[in-house]
Amino acid sequence: MQDKTPEPVRAKAVAATEQVRHQAVHIAELARDKAPAPGREKAGHGMQAARANRTPLLSAAGALIALLFIRRARRHRSRAMPGPAKLQGVQSILWAAELMEQGLNPARRIKGGDALLGEGE
Repeated sequence: MQDKTPEPVRAKAVAATEQVRHQAVHIAELARDKAPAPGREKAGHGMQAARANRTPLLSAAGALIALLFIRRARRHRSRAMPGPAKLQGVQSILWAAELMEQGLNPARRIKGGDALLGEGE
């Protein structure tokens, strides 16, 4: 496939990549210089152990990722799924405004006449 990116754009991308790489190297050097010697030594031992035991480390990481996916799937499955909304008792906003003008509570009459608990509001 032929690259259709204009030359100035490619040159700018290469320059930006080099700048980011240079900044990353600089930050790594600063971190290495400011880290205490015991910490650097422990990190070096950890890296050597990881390189020597790559297969067990990768299998443990894979098992951990699989466990996290299973936990997430079970958590989402156990949640209650909302059903469709029922239209029982739906009234217009004008109906509610008229009741409120009369000093009545629309929530006590939303289902109709059978929901009235009494006239003493």
